[in-house]
Amino acid sequence: LIRGMDKTKFRITVATFYDGGVLRMELAAIPGVKTISLGKSGRWELVSFFRRLMQAVHVERVDIIHGYLDVANIFAWFAGRLSGAKVIFGIRAAFMDFSRYDWTARATYQLANWLARFANGVIINSHAGLAYHRANRFEQANTVVIPNGIDTQIYRREPALGLPLRAEWGVSPNQKLIGLVGRLDPMKDHHTFLQAATQLGQQAQFV
Repeated sequence: LIRGMDKTKFRITVATFYDGGVLRMELAAIPGVKTISLGKSGRWELVSFFRRLMQAVHVERVDIIHGYLDVANIFAWFAGRLSGAKVIFGIRAAFMDFSRYDWTARATYQLANWLARFANGVIINSHAGLAYHRANRFEQANTVVIPNGIDTQIYRREPALGLPLRAEWGVSPNQKLIGLVGRLDPMKDHHTFLQAATQLGQQAQFV
């Protein structure tokens, strides 16, 4: 998204809650993009963190704040309310099983859903996600579905590059290999994947 934005029309600053992150160097290398860390010390550092966020919004003279996921959207809404900046919510999660999380997950979801009606706009990355949120009393007329952009020059099939890894794992080039790519989070359901992989492994055609 940031690479594709017209730098002659937008002055882009990416603010992260915490220091570091796997994308930090990649973001900093994009010409015309400024990256800052708000230095959040932990989950419950809220007041001083919000103070630093407001300071950054003031220093950068922000016109539009674009949040991602519930917590960031909530902070973005309050920052926009106090600064006069327009606020765009970014929603990229749906069909959440809140029984897998503590009470804060449901609370932030409900608050973000309620605040969305007062945002200047909402971007959701799937039509299924939009249907899910509307079924959960999500109200925002100015909502658009924009699927996640994938850079196909970077993320593309390269079978030859997998051969050394297959050799390291003792897997032949023609053997079926099934994997799951996702962070360790309850909603990624690694447990079910491992159960399914075990059942497949027990079938003769996958042995």
